[in-house]
Amino acid sequence: MLSVYVKYSDISNQGNDFDGYVGNHIPFVREKLVGEGLLEIHVEASDSYPENGSLIQAVMIFDSAESFETCMQSHGNVLAADASKYVTAEPEILVAKRLS
Repeated sequence: MLSVYVKYSDISNQGNDFDGYVGNHIPFVREKLVGEGLLEIHVEASDSYPENGSLIQAVMIFDSAESFETCMQSHGNVLAADASKYVTAEPEILVAKRLS
């Protein structure tokens, strides 16, 4: 399994609509990727992030690295364009193999 973290740590600037991100973008991601290897997606938030005071991140679990790569080749541009409707901050993306 593979975990993918899409982290937004600079969420203080105006133009970020995290209600829209959670309520519209995350269901859009589910619609596109469930059945193609996405097993789970959820969003986490913290207001005690040391550098900027807060962060929000989407966590996606894929069944394999190959399915993640296939999903991003097929849908990556559309998903990024949709996310940009709600978030102006640049994401940091971490891809990690799950060990347990």
